[in-house]
Amino acid sequence: MTLATSPTQHGIVIESNQNVRLASLAFAVEATGALALNLSTGRAGGNCGAVAMSGGGITATQITLFRNSDMTCNPLVLAISAGATKPMSSYTINCAMPLNGPCIENDQSITATGVAADSYTIHITAKQGPLVCWTNNDSIVVPPLGATLTRQLNLGFTATTGCM
Repeated sequence: MTLATSPTQHGIVIESNQNVRLASLAFAVEATGALALNLSTGRAGGNCGAVAMSGGGITATQITLFRNSDMTCNPLVLAISAGATKPMSSYTINCAMPLNGPCIENDQSITATGVAADSYTIHITAKQGPLVCWTNNDSIVVPPLGATLTRQLNLGFTATTGCM
């Protein structure tokens, strides 16, 4: 892959056992990528299905995204695709005060574009009513050059009293 081509440099003489400094070359790299994520409780009835029907019983979801290098929040707007039983929606990341978003079913994609290429930790809490019953704290790396990180994030059951 060619990243850049330099202009021709004339009048360069290279002698045996010597170094010759050439003019520097500057080029830009697209330092953003995209996300395409899915959430899964691993339950047969899906993430949002009733516990009695082997579902995760999730009623609300909170998401935060922190840059690993300096732990700063990345306040993205996430697009959530429509699924078989859930409509299309969006979620705005607010790390200082995470908002309750809808339950996100396992067949819905969570996407964002123009994300700064870097290493992040994504924190997801999923609730059954007021209780945090499912969590995920994965490290993810957003690739540069407009590439997309595609990943399933598995939610872990917290076994908090009252969670089913």
